[in-house]
Amino acid sequence: MTCLPDSDVELLHDWDDEWLVDERERMRQLCLHVQEAFADHLAAEGHFGLALEVAFAVLRHDALRESAHRSVIRIHLAEGNVSEARRAYATCQRVLRQELGIPPSPATARMLALPPERGVRRA
Repeated sequence: MTCLPDSDVELLHDWDDEWLVDERERMRQLCLHVQEAFADHLAAEGHFGLALEVAFAVLRHDALRESAHRSVIRIHLAEGNVSEARRAYATCQRVLRQELGIPPSPATARMLALPPERGVRRA
């Protein structure tokens, strides 16, 4: 098991024991969190290109992961690329609407000082 970007190694991949289902998901979530934190760290150090590579790797694993979309938006904003941040927000908005029928959360909208969409409650 590795948490490197774009790694598809699964915990005990050739086993099919029932107990592994939850453990694999736990490890998957942990790896995605580690990668998001690494992307934020890279951006804070000024390595914006590498930070985006890591954040996009998380999105390749889970395109519906809103926290990964926020990482991409945050990196663009840190680099001063507001238009790229808005484009990333639009992508997030489109993906969530098409796949889940929901808008981005108010936390995501606030990143660009956008008013939250009405009609759908988010936890």
